[in-house]
Order: sequence, then structure tokens, then C-alpha cells
Amino acid sequence: GILYLDRKLRIRKYTKLISRIINIMDMDVGRPISHISLRMDYPDFVKNIEEVRDNLKEIEFEVQDENGQWNLIRILPYRTIENAVDGIAIMLLDISKSKKNRDEILQLNERLGLAMSVGNLAWWDWDYASGKVITSPQKAEMLNYDPKTTSKYKVEDWTKLIHPDDYESAMNAMRDHLSGKTTKYEVEYRIRDAHGNFKWFYDKGGVVARDEKKNPTRIAGVVFDITDRVENEKAYHYLYENMAQGVVFQDENGAIISANSAAERLLGLSLDQMKGRKSIDKRWKAIREDGSDFPGEEHPAMLALKTGEDVKNVVMGVFNPKTKKHVWLLVNASLMYKDGYLKPYQVFATFDDITSLKEK
Repeated sequence: GILYLDRKLRIRKYTKLISRIINIMDMDVGRPISHISLRMDYPDFVKNIEEVRDNLKEIEFEVQDENGQWNLIRILPYRTIENAVDGIAIMLLDISKSKKNRDEILQLNERLGLAMSVGNLAWWDWDYASGKVITSPQKAEMLNYDPKTTSKYKVEDWTKLIHPDDYESAMNAMRDHLSGKTTKYEVEYRIRDAHGNFKWFYDKGGVVARDEKKNPTRIAGVVFDITDRVENEKAYHYLYENMAQGVVFQDENGAIISANSAAERLLGLSLDQMKGRKSIDKRWKAIREDGSDFPGEEHPAMLALKTGEDVKNVVMGVFNPKTKKHVWLLVNASLMYKDGYLKPYQVFATFDDITSLKEK
């Protein structure tokens, strides 16, 4: 919609759409704009019109009308073909949809920023030719740097923070991706924060744009702070390897895939010797408390996989090839599930050495 005013700010002509923001009728032509009531909350409307008339500088603003619709109002000098100022033009544009889309984008960006902050992740975007790297503020914040400082960083400023022991593996991962050897860039490394401490990052990305010669021009990705996960894994590994209980992990078919040091000692076998062996393997020479044969398919881990239920407090004797004697074990087997799956993908058995109790 459009409204034309003469140099004395009297209504000259208008289009129908302008009535969305001004109570105007045909009989109002010739009346001063200051005599017309508005259908929007904008008390400086006439004042802004006068400013444009006096200064010849365009004014633009967004306003919501009484029906809740958003409008872009543009007030500008009206010029003739000879470029002479002959009044004021007020233009109206319905921006309700674009305003909604813009608000939705702002809301999505806010939510994304919150999600990245909570999830300890950040995005990065590398312009290959200039070396300039743009990142979300979260990357700097995860490392206790000022985002204003890191906003000036190039790729080498970031890579020099990588731990010396991890530098080559990280660089090789990127080289392999850029050369086409791998479909994505993916690596874990330690990186120095502003206090001189190192955090663990999981970095994943890929080429998102190439030139006409298929050379990479832009690489983008996300980085996760996995420090807590790595530290927990270290603690778990320490506990796993130093606990007195034996622990054996078996896949869904009953084949051993992992065992701790206590299990190697109690069973008289190295992990390499155990890997792939199943409960049904007769070399276990397993027996029950009464000395009878203990079939492999009835071992706690296999029974748990068969029934779908954990098995508790089973006593069994297993032959130790190093000591050439049976060791008596109290065994528990627990199933492991992946999220969203009803069928277990692994089972782990823990066992205590009760030989001394059995021999009394």
C-alpha cells in the first residue's frame, strides 16, 4: 500500500491497503495527515513524517497493526521526474510471514546455542583459501578463551593448541580427507585451554564446497568436549584391570571378546587365548559342585542369552591349564542392551574365586 502527501502533509492519494494502518476514506483526501487516526501503536508517526520532509532522509520501521499483522513502514521524500521534492510517500509492506520466519530462525539459533552449551559441542567453518576459521562461541568457551580473541584465529592458531603427541594423527586425518582417501574427517585429540591444561576433543567434519577443479574451498564440522568421557573411561579401565573379580565379556553368540587381568589369572589363559572361545568349548572342562559335567550351553552367560534374564550366584569349577587344577568360581551373568533394542548384544560374567572355601 502507498499514501502520498503534498508538501504541506495533506493527503493527496492512496491505495486501499494503506487502510490497514490508517483510518482513511476517500473524503479524507485534502485533509492533513495529523487529523487522521491510526490503526497501529506508533505515536511518532506524524513526527517522523515531518522529519523526512525537513531532512529529506528516509525513515523505515516495523509496526504491528491492530489485527496483529506486522508491517514495514517506509517514509521517504516523493520526487518528481525532474527530481524535485513534491511531498512525502508512505509505503506499506506486509512482512508478517518474513517476520515470523525471522523470529523462528532467531529462536532456533537460541535453542541451538543452548543445546550446544549443554551438550559441550560447537561448530566450526574453515575457509580453505584464506585459512580463516569461524566457530560458534562455545568452542572458545569450552577452552576458557574469549570468543572475541578466537574470532580472529586462522586454522594454524587452532592447530598449534593440539597436544604434540596428537598433532600428527589429527593432521593426517585432515590430509586423508582433503585428498579423498576418507569420506569424512574424524579424530580425537587433546587440546590446550587458556589455563595450560589439556582437554579431550572429538572433531568431526567434511568438505562442504569445492571449486570447478574439485579442490576443497570450504570445510565445516562440529567438535565435542569429551574430557569427562575419556576420564571416566580411564577410571573404568583402571578399575577393570585392578579389581579382584574376574570379568569376561561375550558377544551375542557367546564368543569372548574381552577379559580383565583377574580373569586371565583365575582361568590360566591370556586374553589372546580366550578371544573367540565360547562356553561350549570343551577345553573349559567345567564341572558342577557335585563333580558332574557342566555343559557349556548351561553356563551362566549362555543361560542369560537364552532366557533373556540375568543369572546370579552360580557355582562352577573351571580347569586352569597353568595350575592343572580346577578353580571354583561364584559366577554372575548380566545382559547388555543397546538403546531401543530388545535383544541383548553382549553379556558379561563376573566371578569370585571361592576355591579356598570349597577346599575346607
